[in-house]
Amino acid sequence: IQKCDIRELTCTTIAGQANAVRGTNMSYLNGPTYVYIDSNDNLYIADSDNYRVQFWSYGASYGTTIAGITGSSGSALNQFSIPYGITLDSNSNAVYIADYNNHRVMKYLSSSSSGTVAAGGNGFGTNNT
Repeated sequence: IQKCDIRELTCTTIAGQANAVRGTNMSYLNGPTYVYIDSNDNLYIADSDNYRVQFWSYGASYGTTIAGITGSSGSALNQFSIPYGITLDSNSNAVYIADYNNHRVMKYLSSSSSGTVAAGGNGFGTNNT
């Protein structure tokens, strides 16, 4: 993940490794698709090809997996099949994560090892129910 200063025309790697190096350990990312930045400049990263969401404290050199299982795709309540979008409810500290291939939105509470289905989960469709 790069942070760029458009006035200075410079970019700095703030999460993951430079030069597109991919991996599964806590300082690497593999196909990050979405970044949520909270009010303290901490990062929540959908690390899609590692099937996890990572939390990177501001200035950290590695992240912590807060949802999903590294390298394990699936449909269990502690797994993702391409985590894609993230938002945070600051009132409840719940993290909502779009699980693209499972057609659902998962809700994770802080320090929970598995989530609950907040929406969807019944396969691809266009119905409102």
